[in-house]
Amino acid sequence: MSDHIFDVDAFIQSLEGKVVIAGYGSLLSSSSRERHSQLFTPTIPVFVDGWQRGWLTRAYHESQTYVGALPNRQSSLNAQLIPMQINPAFETREQDYRFTKIALEQIRLPRNFSQDKELSNALQRTPIYICETLDVKEADDEHPVNFSYVATCLAGSHEGCQHEGIDDFLNHTSHWRKAHINMDIERAEYPRSADLSESALQHFAARLRRHLKE
Repeated sequence: MSDHIFDVDAFIQSLEGKVVIAGYGSLLSSSSRERHSQLFTPTIPVFVDGWQRGWLTRAYHESQTYVGALPNRQSSLNAQLIPMQINPAFETREQDYRFTKIALEQIRLPRNFSQDKELSNALQRTPIYICETLDVKEADDEHPVNFSYVATCLAGSHEGCQHEGIDDFLNHTSHWRKAHINMDIERAEYPRSADLSESALQHFAARLRRHLKE
């Protein structure tokens, strides 16, 4: 698993004329973003307060369940701030969600970035959105959670915080149902999966199994 470098200056420069999406699912992963959405852009790892992530978004067109986010004052989730211009292709990708604006006060920056006034000022001027789940339904036999999707999210969380990122995703996600997880390790059924090595997949699978037993 390679190091992921966060360039604050490049991130600030990339904000011009853009909005920011707080990506908390497969958008956490640079591999998934770049391979499937052509989002080649600097990002910043954050926590978003006041939102709960859970396995609540049913993708009927793909017969699977994704993570979604709902307002919850008692919850938070790890995410990547991603500058972009929302285009029709991205809207199609996120068709099961609505773009909901969030306040800068809900964003917790990494400690080494939290006192950066230039970054704070740039974000203050930039609209920040999160993808809010529209149709709340948990996973079932016909709409499982594919491991290839979980692994993509875990890989992105690991990029954001190599020491604690995997735990951040596992512990800040609700509605885990062991019976409704499809371990598609040999052939990924999630269409926007990250490009991961066999060793990475096995590592993420072991972490997931351990989490589900706790």
